[in-house]
Amino acid sequence: MAAAIYVAKKKRDAAKQKKREEQKKIDEVFRQFDETRSGSLNRAELAEFLKFLNEETPVSDDEVSLVLHIADSHDGVLDGGVSRKEFLVAADAWSAYQSNKGYIQEVMSKYDKSQTGTLSREELKEFLQDLNDGEPPSDSDLEQVLRFADGKDGVIDGVIKPTEIVFAVSIWYSMLDEEGSLFGKICNNYTPSGQGCVIV
Repeated sequence: MAAAIYVAKKKRDAAKQKKREEQKKIDEVFRQFDETRSGSLNRAELAEFLKFLNEETPVSDDEVSLVLHIADSHDGVLDGGVSRKEFLVAADAWSAYQSNKGYIQEVMSKYDKSQTGTLSREELKEFLQDLNDGEPPSDSDLEQVLRFADGKDGVIDGVIKPTEIVFAVSIWYSMLDEEGSLFGKICNNYTPSGQGCVIV
């Protein structure tokens, strides 16, 4: 029994040590990109960090906006920067975006018929119709997807940018399962409020 406790303690101590070492490395990387030493990455510093993660290939302004908005929103305080606590959220958001980039490019190639680099309302409608086995979305469903997906990069402009495609798909699929989902129960009868949905 004492031997088992000893082994368990050793494993726990080793896990704690590994976590401390990982934390130290993360802190070092954060400090490397926090050139202003403010304790938060500003937009330019975040762009450099994302470039580093992107194997030194510069990232677009929309991509920086997307990651900044996701990470900065994480703690509920929008301060325009990425704090140390939000740093891993930024890295995870970038990784998730990168893993979906091929799909996003396919969607844009097929549905951006106007070649504006965004999906207009009509182009989004066609995309959602294809996701829905040929059945077109209702006008209210289309509005709901636009309202919730547009602005995920911090800019509401009435179109869906490539960086917002995954959000649009997620929202659409959550709406398809509306009856059993929390989203559907809350937003089934909504009126536009500018900030989400309101139960009427």
